[in-house]
Amino acid sequence: MIGSIMLIVIGLISYYLAPYALIYQNFSLFFFLLNLILMLMLIGLTLLINLVQPYFERLINAIIFLCNKSDKPLQALISKNFDAHRKRNQKTALMFSIALAFLIFSGSGLSLQANLISDQVKVLLGSDLAVRSPPFGNVILDEKSIRDALDEYIDNNPNVIRGFSFTSFPMTQ
Repeated sequence: MIGSIMLIVIGLISYYLAPYALIYQNFSLFFFLLNLILMLMLIGLTLLINLVQPYFERLINAIIFLCNKSDKPLQALISKNFDAHRKRNQKTALMFSIALAFLIFSGSGLSLQANLISDQVKVLLGSDLAVRSPPFGNVILDEKSIRDALDEYIDNNPNVIRGFSFTSFPMTQ
């Protein structure tokens, strides 16, 4: 029952709300829905991994003792320990996987924000470096000497600045 309700809600979000938000250019709703789907996917994968954890415990236990045959008598003891502490192990694994999913999600979000800010600055300024005249008074910059200095700097340090632009004070001043 719960599974069918969840599938209906996810289908409603994916097939009705997301296209609706995109068609009517409600980008805040669209990106909220994409983040919601991503978070639900991370939580679902975390719960799925929590279901197969006992099988992974046995597999890792077998691999470790396959490589280290001198400690073979400990295998039964460790298997009993896994069985005795199953609830605690599942809670710990669940906390760890949710924390890891949060770190990955927030890291990708911060990386996206950093790229977005960098691209926005480039769009607003028009280049890596923008030289602007001051907004007060009618101070006119010596463009030729600044251009020569920047060209020389770019020749000496080619990987620092790819381009530059000049902007003047607004014509209303």
